[in-house]
Parts: sequence; C-alpha cells; structure tokens
Amino acid sequence: MKSKMSVAIGSLRASQRLYPLLAVAFLTFASCARGAHDPLVSDRASSTSTASADSKGIVATANTSISLFDLESSWRDVHGRTVSLRDVSSKVNVLAMIYTSCTVTCPLIIADLKRIEGSLSPADLPHVRFLLVSLDPDRDTPGRLETWARETRLDETRWVLLSGHEGTVRELAATLEVRYRKLDDGEIAHTNGINIVDQAGRLSHHTEGIGQTDRSAQAVQVLLRQSSTISQPTTGTK
Repeated sequence: MKSKMSVAIGSLRASQRLYPLLAVAFLTFASCARGAHDPLVSDRASSTSTASADSKGIVATANTSISLFDLESSWRDVHGRTVSLRDVSSKVNVLAMIYTSCTVTCPLIIADLKRIEGSLSPADLPHVRFLLVSLDPDRDTPGRLETWARETRLDETRWVLLSGHEGTVRELAATLEVRYRKLDDGEIAHTNGINIVDQAGRLSHHTEGIGQTDRSAQAVQVLLRQSSTISQPTTGTK
C-alpha cells in the first residue's frame, strides 16, 4: 500500500514539474490560431549561425558574419514607401516577425517589446528602433499596418512596420530562423522570438518565447554602451 502511494505521489510531483515546461513550449511554438495543430514549416538559416540555447529558452547568437542589411529585398512601410532593411540602420533594432490579425501570441510579443521600450531611459530612446515585419503580406497592406499601429498605440517615431512579398518574408524568416506555416483557415502558425540587431545589421541576441524580456533589454543596453564608447572622442594627454 505504501509502495503504491509513493508511486502515486512521485507521479503527481513529476506532473507538477512538467506543467511549467509544457506551458513554455506552448508559448514558444504556439500558433496564433486557437486549436491549430499543424506542424511548422522550418526555414532554417545557414550553418554559420553559432546560436546556443540555455535552460530558459534564451538564445544568444553571435552571427557576426551575416548582416541583415546585405539582404537585397524591398519592403513597404505604413506610408506605402519602398524601403530596404539598410534604411533602418544607424540604430539598435529590436525586431520581431508578427501579423496584425493574430489574436493569441502576437499581442504578447508586442507587450514584451513595449516592456523593453519602457525600460529605456529618455536619453536612450532615440537610439533604439522597434521593427515589426509582417508574416502575412497579403492582408497586412500599408494601410492595414498604419491602422493597426494606431490601434496598438505604437509611437511612429520609434516603431517601424514593414510588409513585403512572400519571397522576401521567407528570406528574412530563414535568416532569423523563424519557423512559420500558413493554415487553411487563414491563420499562421509561427515561432515567437525577439531579435536584437546592432547598428551594422548583425544579429547580436535572440530570445525565443514569451515573457522573457530582461536579457533582451540587457542586450540593447550592451549595444548602446558599446556605441557610446566608440563614438566618444579620444583626448590626448599633455
């Protein structure tokens, strides 16, 4: 009797330990469609990536050989203007791939990005850009992006929203190792991550999952401090 009780207690404790892990897994790989179970399309970047994940799902990437600004792709912003990723250089970019009709995980990503924005000092804010790239270019037209940005209360002086062609979306997703799949009901299953891109377009940090903004915010601060150190004029001694 005692042996059966011990087994039952052990099973219960194991289940309790498993539930948080399942929750993290769901938030990391969940579709924006409720109840969707389709596998994700895996668009992997080249083997030059040196990303490594820790136990919390954080991925710190030293992909210094690849610059997003070298991608020969064109995008449209909320005003319908044609831009390239190089046009968003000169600042630290906090980048995520989302789509505006998503009602489950994308709002959580936006909330995480806003937390990072809120962690910045007034002096740092002008040096950081929040870049959202749509996974749904057919529906996320410039007009739709503009309306959604206003509804979501995104400051247009700091937030840039882009929509492109299917091919350019897939190219960027492959470079960032974002996995996604369009479902029959129009929803999109996709992984959820925040990318910190330096002023030269290199991916310096990647966080996979929801609700893990501390390290992303720290990565932004590291790039800002590095930039500040480099830009400071050197003074000679007499």
